Amino acid sequence: PFEMGNKHGAHVTRTAGGRGEYIAAKPAVVKFVGDWGMATTVPRETLVIGRKDDTWNPVGCWEAGKTPLQGAQEWQELQAPAILANPSILYWEGPNEPVFVTQEGMAWYAQFEIERMKLLDGIEKRAVIGNFSSGAPEVEGDKELWTPFLPACKAGVEYKAILGLHEYSCPWMWWMTGKYQLNPDEDQGDEGWTTLRYRKVYRQYLIPNDCVLPLVITEC
Repeated sequence: PFEMGNKHGAHVTRTAGGRGEYIAAKPAVVKFVGDWGMATTVPRETLVIGRKDDTWNPVGCWEAGKTPLQGAQEWQELQAPAILANPSILYWEGPNEPVFVTQEGMAWYAQFEIERMKLLDGIEKRAVIGNFSSGAPEVEGDKELWTPFLPACKAGVEYKAILGLHEYSCPWMWWMTGKYQLNPDEDQGDEGWTTLRYRKVYRQYLIPNDCVLPLVITEC
C-alpha cells in the first residue's frame, strides 16, 4: 500500500487501469501531460504539475534572434488555453528537454524562464523550470552550463518555482551511479551522471549560490 511520506508519484499521459485508485492514495506528486481531466480529483496533499506538449522550440527562437521576453510571450500564447482551462493545476512546465549547448544559449534560456515565471505569476500560476533531459546540462569542465542558468534558479526562489529534471539510465536505473561506471576504477559515491545527477547540481551550483529550489524529478 502507498504510504504518506513516500516521494513517488505518477506521470500521467493517458487513461490506465488503477490510475484513479493510485491518485486517491495521495502520492507526493502527479504530473499530467495532455490528459488533464483527473487533476480535479487529486487530493489536496498532492503536488499537481501540468505539461502541454508543443513543437515550439526555444533553441530555434534564440537562433532567430528573438528576445527572451518575445520567446516567453510566444510560449505563453500557445499554452494559455490549457492553463486557463485547468484551474486546479498550479504548476506548469516549460519546453520539454531543451538542448542548449553553449553558455550564450543557456543564458538566453535562463532569461526566458525568468520571463515565463513572471507571465505565470501574472495569472496566479507557478513554473517548473529547467525540464532538462537525463544527463544534461553539462555540469563540469569548460562547457558546463549551470552557471549561466543560475539567474533563473535565483528568480525561481522569488517566484516559488520548482526545478524539474529527468533522471534515469539503462540497462539499470543505477547505471553510471556510484561505482557502476564505464571505468571500473571510478566511483561517484552517492552521486551519478544520469540517476542522482541532481546531487551534483545542488552541491556544486545551487547550494553555494544560495538558490536552492524544490526539486521534482518529472521523468524517471
